[in-house]
Amino acid sequence: MTTSSSSDCDLDTKLFSGNLPDSGSQLWSHLLNCFWDLNLYQDDTRIREYIAYHQYFVTELDAWRCYVDNVSLHTYQDLVDLVKHLKDNISVPRSSPEVLSFFSSRRTSGTLVSRVLIVQSELPTSDRCENAVFLAVRLWLMVNVGHPNLWKIFPGKTRITWSQDDSIEGLLAVQFPSPLQFPDLLGDFQYPRDLNVYGLERIMGLVVVWTDHLGDHLRLDMDLRTITLYHHVSVLNSHKIMARQLGLFPDGLLDETIQTIALLIPRSNIDCKMWCNRQKRLNPNSLDAKISDLTLRPVAGRQTGSYKYWNERLGILYKAFGESQPNGLGQFWKDRRNKVQWYTFWIAVVVLILTVVFGLIQSITGILQLSLAYHPATSR
Repeated sequence: MTTSSSSDCDLDTKLFSGNLPDSGSQLWSHLLNCFWDLNLYQDDTRIREYIAYHQYFVTELDAWRCYVDNVSLHTYQDLVDLVKHLKDNISVPRSSPEVLSFFSSRRTSGTLVSRVLIVQSELPTSDRCENAVFLAVRLWLMVNVGHPNLWKIFPGKTRITWSQDDSIEGLLAVQFPSPLQFPDLLGDFQYPRDLNVYGLERIMGLVVVWTDHLGDHLRLDMDLRTITLYHHVSVLNSHKIMARQLGLFPDGLLDETIQTIALLIPRSNIDCKMWCNRQKRLNPNSLDAKISDLTLRPVAGRQTGSYKYWNERLGILYKAFGESQPNGLGQFWKDRRNKVQWYTFWIAVVVLILTVVFGLIQSITGILQLSLAYHPATSR
């Protein structure tokens, strides 16, 4: 996988040629502006916020190169135009003539793509058009859609079924259903401050797995001892800018997702801050730099009733966290959820150690006294 500078990589560059956009190129800023209606220029310092998303973009696009013959997209201009077309048809089923008209219009237009198609006498097949839509949505919305054959290329991600009769808007509504309450599971109270990534790893023994797929956010797997977190804060903020015009995502979902990240990675917690810095060193350019700089709402941020879309997964995580028991002295030392129990345990440990030490000293002293009694020192 190679990236190219802006001098040799522009909108007419072949999408699957291996010439991937550099994070500082004009092409990259143009792609970001197209996806989220931003106003970035080539040397804009704000582009640095999208380093992690850039890593996702080029990795995803590079992986699709082995599927190139099944995608009816040829250049970056095609990708840009398709995303714009999808924005204009977010409420229309993906298999509708309105959506598919994009591909027929490309053939009849005077673009480079149309000339290639005419020379090769290729008509975009339904599968190739479908895969083009899948690719555009994956790159634009970071939602793991696609044909079943794609799971061989992208293993380990939750599969999302996108019905042909469903629109992009409908897809997101199904993936993130209407707000639900779970009073029987949790009631209404505040999440404790110990419920954070440091506690999940050090106390509960979970491994945090970073995901590029929003649908896998907060997914707990107790068999693998993993918790999956979506980390692209810059993308979430960009979706919010786009939502002012499109209203694509369910109302309140984006803000709530950011709050869940702020809940689990509190910016004022020194342990979490150090933990995040270590994660950034382990995942250079692959982790959003803003994950440890989010502000949690003072009261509502810890209130269970403030979370509608993620309340169920947070509830499952909290329940598992509360029921977990530390294994080994190391986890016992770090587990201070119950202060009384923690002090009682360690006082007992100290008393036990002192008892053993003083008992050992007393035994050694007794042995020495007995030895001296049977073998008195002879005076010269």
